[in-house]
Formats: sequence, structure tokens, C-alpha cells
Amino acid sequence: MAHSKTFTNLTTTKVEDDLHLTFLKGDRNDTLIRDSIDDRINKALGNYDTESSKVFYAPIRLALVRGSIETTWEWEEGDLTAFDIERFKTLNQSDYMHQESEHAEATVANALASNKFISNIKFFPQSEPVSTSYKWQLATKCTIKALENDTRFLCTLTDNPDYVLKYFDILAGESKEIPKNGSLNYLTFSRGCTIGDNEIAENSIKKLSSDTINVTNTESQPMRVVSVYK
Repeated sequence: MAHSKTFTNLTTTKVEDDLHLTFLKGDRNDTLIRDSIDDRINKALGNYDTESSKVFYAPIRLALVRGSIETTWEWEEGDLTAFDIERFKTLNQSDYMHQESEHAEATVANALASNKFISNIKFFPQSEPVSTSYKWQLATKCTIKALENDTRFLCTLTDNPDYVLKYFDILAGESKEIPKNGSLNYLTFSRGCTIGDNEIAENSIKKLSSDTINVTNTESQPMRVVSVYK
């Protein structure tokens, strides 16, 4: 399964029988490794693309909430073709990360020459709610490496395909209304904040019952609220 000897598990909470929420922290060069697509944590989720057997739909359940990462998919010579990589890029082209100036990823030619597809992503606050990135994966070994200290993820552990992740980013000192999604909705908070008169610590998890809540970022850096719902 995916493993790491260097990322730290800050906290794990079982919020439902079919859902655990875990906060992970890594410093520069710490890694998370999936040896193959069959070693993914959420084994019941996903399916292969109808046009390429090397591309797999497996929504990333690692939400980047702080820092920056390098993701590397790698394979043996001849295992992937230009079509496989083009298909992978095409299926992911609408992801929000492509709008970020600090996002960079390999070209098809470079990937084929090196037998690696490398993508760099840095947490950058979004003005509108966005969903998880790289919903389509290459069915290969995958390594995620922290590019800076105090890089953090929220990891959702579930085999239930009905859960969805959505990100709400709030700048330092600002507030944002966050609506309830679905019939069951949990919110996680990457930094300290307030909801009304209540102080919320970083890495807290709250079950949302009202139609909306107002969250104020009380820290000096942007924060990400991850909404996990079905």
C-alpha cells in the first residue's frame, strides 16, 4: 500500500464507519509512495479509462492544504506510449491547478524520454471553491515528495465512492460563508479560525448541520477548509 517513513501522522479521526480523516505533515524531501495502482488505499474506488488501460480514475484523497509537492509517476521502458500520456493530460486538463502560475508538469516528449511524468503543485489560495486535482492517474508507481518544510495534507480514508471533496480557501484576516453540501458534511480546518464566537484550532474537524457557516481566518497565512460530503 502507499507508505511513508518520513511524513508524520498528526491526527486520525474516525468520523463515520466508512470514513477516517487524517492530517499528515512532511518536511522537504519527505515522501509518500504508492508502488502500483493496485496499492492505493481506497481500493474500491475508481476504474480504468475506456481508451487507455494505463490511465485510471482514482480521485486523489490527499488534499494539499499547505506547502508544495512534486508528484512523479514512473514506469519501465516501453510500458507507456505517447497516447497513454496524452490521454492522461487530456482527462486532467480542466483541473484548477492548470490556472496556477507555479504549477508545472512534464511534456509528453520529456516523459517518454525519462520514463517519468513529473508535476509540481504549490498550495495557492483559490478565490472560488475547487475540487481535488489529478482525478485521473497513470497506473504506475507514484511518489509524492514535499518540496518545502511543513507541507501538509488531509487524507480521507474510505472505500465509499459517494464522498466528494471541495476546497474553500480563506485569506488571512478574511471571512467566508461555507454552505452545507450533501446530506452528510464534515469540514476540516488547516489553520486556526473562528466560527462566530467559537475558536477553532488547526486540524479540527466539524460536522456541519446548519445550511451555512461563516469562517474567519485568524492567522497570518491563507487557510484551506476542506469540505468532505456525500
